[in-house]
Amino acid sequence: MYELELSNILKSEYKRAIVIGKIDGFHKGHAELLRRAALYASFHDMKSCVLIMEPVNSERICDYESLRKIIPAETEIIVCKLTSEIASMEYETFIREILVDKLNIGFLACGKDFRFGHNREGNVDNLKEMSEKYGFEIEVVDDVCLDGKKVSSTEIRRLLKNGDKKTAERMLGHSI
Repeated sequence: MYELELSNILKSEYKRAIVIGKIDGFHKGHAELLRRAALYASFHDMKSCVLIMEPVNSERICDYESLRKIIPAETEIIVCKLTSEIASMEYETFIREILVDKLNIGFLACGKDFRFGHNREGNVDNLKEMSEKYGFEIEVVDDVCLDGKKVSSTEIRRLLKNGDKKTAERMLGHSI
């Protein structure tokens, strides 16, 4: 696992198939995104990668040691502190400077409601446009649901707050 600041991310020599997010609890939705990225990577001579955008002073559902046990060993985990510099980037700047210039993106798997960039202005439509401009593939993955509810970190936090650890763990796909 790598913890990176914007200033020390080095240009990758190889293409990456990437999943991006806060990923404060690796749940079944994240697992499906990573499965798609890893599959694409295996057929296109890329490395699969989870790029965790870590807000300053954030509380996590799963710690990084637990993530390393859950995420396959061949997958890179890159933790990028969500500094004010990165948080203030326009979505195209983030794509160009981080994903293209630094991480050498070849593929991105994301959910249909994925948002990123300054004020969360970047969305799936912007990503599709930018993928054509910068030469990477994108796959938009449908929501993963359990008992009719979308699997999300927000829902898992709600379940834990209400004392429903069993359902939270079902959404996570692992114990906590």
